[in-house]
Formats: sequence, C-alpha cells, structure tokens
Amino acid sequence: MLATQEYRDRVKQGRKIEQEIIETMRQNGMKISNPSSNDDIFKKVDAWFNRDGERIGIQIKFRETGSDLLFEVYDKFFGFNDPNNKIGRDLQGDAKLYAVKLNNQIVMVDKAKAVDAINEMIDEARCNGWSESNSCTKTLYYESDNQELQLKLQHDPSDGRKKMIAYIPKEFFNNIVTIGG
Repeated sequence: MLATQEYRDRVKQGRKIEQEIIETMRQNGMKISNPSSNDDIFKKVDAWFNRDGERIGIQIKFRETGSDLLFEVYDKFFGFNDPNNKIGRDLQGDAKLYAVKLNNQIVMVDKAKAVDAINEMIDEARCNGWSESNSCTKTLYYESDNQELQLKLQHDPSDGRKKMIAYIPKEFFNNIVTIGG
C-alpha cells in the first residue's frame, strides 16, 4: 500500500500515477497541460485544464481502496484553533477542480463545494463534538444534500501523526465528470 511507503517512494509513485491520470484525461479529449514546479509547490496545482481559453487548476489524487473522495483537511492536527496545525494540501492553493482515480475511472468535481461542506463539518465538530471516538480515530458523521459525509481525525499510516481527513461520496457533487470505468 502506497500510504505506508517511505516519503520519497510515495512521491515518485504518486507522480507516476498522476501522469497516467493526466494522459487518460488527454486521451478522452481534455486539453490538459502540466504545471510548472512553482504551480505544483505554491499553487497546489497538479495539472491545468484549458477550457474555452480559460486555464483551470486541477488537483489529482487516487484511491487504492474505498469509493469516497478524500480531502486532506489538516496535514498535522493538534487541536481546534492550535497555531501548530498545518492545513492540508487539498484545502490550499488555486485548484478549482479535484480529480480522483477510483478503481478504473477518474471522477472530477468542483472543489469549492467540498471546501464549503468541510468548513461546515469542522464547525460542527468544534461546537458539538465528534459522533464517535475510540483510541485510534474520532469521526463526525454529517448529512448534507442527502449524503453522509465523514470528517475523521486519524493517524497517518506512514508516521503516526494526527491528521484530519474528509470522506465525501462522489454522489454529493453536482456536475460530476467521469472518465473511463
């Protein structure tokens, strides 16, 4: 499983899969260009989608298991309002679209809808607590647009740090673009 590999190996394998996803998008008629190093590092853009002359940033992910779209909310989490928390990559940057390879298909959604729901879930957990808690994880179950979303405080499998992840089903999103599958 990629999540338990050493950092350099994960990055190398992740970039390879990212390029495969980009190539699949191109093969399906999307005008996709690769980002510069600065775009990737500072704007958190993994690819640019050129639509009608407009350049739209895309974040690209893949899931080895499961069918929800995962959004890294906090890369490091020490507690609500803790100044040492580190915002997750998925909530930073200029990307407007979020593309995830799930099994044999690529699902692309509007990132703004996810960010709005994630902010609602964070407020709910902060104000009313977690729905479920055990020694390893804390989970908030949240309903929005007739879909069950989850916000989880869990340990990163690679190094054990606490991080916060949102699990959002693809059915939550409007205007889903599906490629393959």
